[in-house]
Amino acid sequence: MTSAHWRRALLPLTATIQHAVQSLNDSGLQIAVVVAEGEVLVGTVTDGDIRRGLLRGLTLDCTIDSIIHREAMVVPSQLGREMVLRLMRANEIHALPVVDETRRVTGLHVLKELLAPTARPNPIVIMAGGKGARLGPQTEACPKPLLPVRGKPMLEHIIERAHAEGFRRFVIAIHYLGHMIEDYFGDGSRWHVQIEYCLLYTSDAADE
Repeated sequence: MTSAHWRRALLPLTATIQHAVQSLNDSGLQIAVVVAEGEVLVGTVTDGDIRRGLLRGLTLDCTIDSIIHREAMVVPSQLGREMVLRLMRANEIHALPVVDETRRVTGLHVLKELLAPTARPNPIVIMAGGKGARLGPQTEACPKPLLPVRGKPMLEHIIERAHAEGFRRFVIAIHYLGHMIEDYFGDGSRWHVQIEYCLLYTSDAADE
């Protein structure tokens, strides 16, 4: 899937180096895609191309014509994500234009976006209602999920790891000292997730 903001990277052939610098800054995509009429690809410009041009004596008012990389690698829209990633990694490319059969630009693959975790719509249910009796005095005034591991509650580690894998919705089943878990995590907005709670009705024998 191409970047949703790929059009911000388009730059006309008549642009100056100053325009290219501004484009790179505004888009944040690490590349300017230079196009002619009809958005047909001419080439690309990166910050490295700009630096090399300035070192040759060009100024910001010069056109980008002499710094364009005209042999830029491109891919067709039908090429799958895994193959795109292989090409980008093998060639150490951060952004890769997508073109049709006429070389009209139709998108832009951005490495950091391809590597971002896929959003997963399904919720994760976390059982956090046990008394943790085997931990003795450590859980007398603190539920086991809130016991610290490397400076933060173990349940926080679980939520952060799941968030890194693309999960955004959580249902936490609580019972023993459950109000402390609710007070700590709230609605989950601090972790950029959505948290709901389910109160369990269990016997005292339910431990872990």
